[in-house]
Amino acid sequence: MRGRAAARALAAHALADGGGDDASRLGWMMQHVLQRAPRDEERKLLVDLLARHRSYFAQQPKAADELLNALLKADPNDVNIRITSANNTRRTGEALLKLKRYHESETALGEAIRTYRELAIAHGENAS
Repeated sequence: MRGRAAARALAAHALADGGGDDASRLGWMMQHVLQRAPRDEERKLLVDLLARHRSYFAQQPKAADELLNALLKADPNDVNIRITSANNTRRTGEALLKLKRYHESETALGEAIRTYRELAIAHGENAS
């Protein structure tokens, strides 16, 4: 029950204090949950995801009712386990992306150093 209550409280605060549009509210929630502002691509992803869900559930009101009923009946421990699993998956993905970016930057730096050395040698300079 605590997880759902916390989610509802966060949503209520975002609606009251998070600003006048979806992007502001989603940014407010991310700042409060992750203690950082969303990057531009994250904000866009969240806004797009919210719009897709709104569109889907507007076209599928029965699915919206089923989801709401399932959430209201769900075992809080199961919900918390799923949320934790999703968060761990997200964190793992973020870590892998950072590692990939680091590797790419290290590779780019190594290539730049090699190119500098080659140019310096070609011009008869000491490239050490």
